[in-house]
Amino acid sequence: MARNKAIEERVQALVAEMLADEEAQGLNAENENINDIEEGMVRIGDMVAREFGQRKLAAHMSRPPQDPRCPDCGQAGERQGGANSQPNHSPRRGSPDGSQVSLA
Repeated sequence: MARNKAIEERVQALVAEMLADEEAQGLNAENENINDIEEGMVRIGDMVAREFGQRKLAAHMSRPPQDPRCPDCGQAGERQGGANSQPNHSPRRGSPDGSQVSLA
């Protein structure tokens, strides 16, 4: 919760700075309509989302892959079946050297 509050405060400071820059550049807010404001909001949101995604993906790609984890409980193993199937927590078949292991 405190982290969200800190992020919110940083965003508010950035927006205040951007609006002050617009005013200093002499952009005329009187000729601005609601569509102009909405387009600005979308542009800013797209820039933030793109930067966030690029940085998060770069960090993710720099880490080596891990064994698959169950999205429901986090245990190692692979989910068997489709998206609506129940979790299967059986370990992956095969040994570390790539040979098959008999589970029978």
